[in-house]
Amino acid sequence: MSHSAERPRAGGDKVPGSMLRNHNERLILSLLRESGPLSGAQIARECAFSAQTASVITRSLEADGLIAFGDPVKGKVGKPSVPVALSAEGAYAFGLRIGRRGVEIILLDLLGQIRGSERSEYDFPTPEKVDQFVEGAIGRLSQRIPAARRDRIVGIGVGAPFELWNWLDLVGAPIREMAAWEGHSFHEAFARFTDLPVLVGNDATMACNGERVAGIGRHKPNFAYIYIGPLLGGGIVLNGELFEGASGNAAALGSLPAGGAGAGQINRYGSILLLERHLAEQTGKRVSLWGNAAAWAEHAELIEPWIRATALALAQAAVTVSSILDLQDIVIDGSYPRDVAQRIASDTQAALTEFDTRGIHPPSILCGTLGARAGTLGAAHQPIMAAHFLDGSQIAAR
Repeated sequence: MSHSAERPRAGGDKVPGSMLRNHNERLILSLLRESGPLSGAQIARECAFSAQTASVITRSLEADGLIAFGDPVKGKVGKPSVPVALSAEGAYAFGLRIGRRGVEIILLDLLGQIRGSERSEYDFPTPEKVDQFVEGAIGRLSQRIPAARRDRIVGIGVGAPFELWNWLDLVGAPIREMAAWEGHSFHEAFARFTDLPVLVGNDATMACNGERVAGIGRHKPNFAYIYIGPLLGGGIVLNGELFEGASGNAAALGSLPAGGAGAGQINRYGSILLLERHLAEQTGKRVSLWGNAAAWAEHAELIEPWIRATALALAQAAVTVSSILDLQDIVIDGSYPRDVAQRIASDTQAALTEFDTRGIHPPSILCGTLGARAGTLGAAHQPIMAAHFLDGSQIAAR
């Protein structure tokens, strides 16, 4: 990191009290996150606490800087009520998304607001490129927080593709450089320049988490998520919780077979990298679609067959997931403009009619709301959720 920046730490020389947050404190914080500002009486009622217990806990949370009391609000009868709300400055976390064509990091506050971001692009990722970027970026972004509050940074959430050394035939990256990812530890690499905890997840799973906590998933306790990027990935939310599976790679939908034996994976139909390669062959020049809405519009006619093929492959994946998990909603998003996102979602819904869905409830196909930012947001929320909030099932059980 920058030599002018101090080494980012978690709570100075000790673990922050927030890391040891008890259940009742987490319950109140989760309630405020879910419902917005509430009076002390409302908090006591929703959490089944006595008025005194609710008062003691909220005062403790205020002392930790996690909540703030608003101005009294007069009602029709009785004393004015004082609203209690989460404080944006109560906690911060970094969210890092590592892609096969670029890397982005954001600084998130307790209200889910982005306080700063940095990104870098490359032809292919290597541990050295990513580690150098992260070291410099967290040093610079930390300076956006007053020095007295930097101990409120609770960690770094990472969303990265698993097995970066695979699918090189699709990605077009050199074998030797990509082999360096085998055995690479983000925890060990980042420990060279920060003491912050590091939470690592699959990039598509973190994109699913972003939609869960900051998108339409906030109001849907059960859904599958499909993300179209360089390759195709996915995620699952069950009972309000992110389901990651035994190895953290649940819903690796890009690895589903595209047809019979030898047909390959549906990655070949939902890959923006392969789409770029196809466009280069058709136009005779390199075409970059990343963050380039103008290129999507310019080549719309050539992209049309890709959209139709992708929608058909996604419909097959949606039927497969629904037949196993009985999910009613499938959210689809990706690294493309919003008009393309809407088109792919609607075409996938239409393509469901091409499949025999007897014995299952055909799912509703929904368009995601976060686009390319889903992964960074989902990764950044992980340390904050781990430090301060309850998961979905615990909230529902209150």
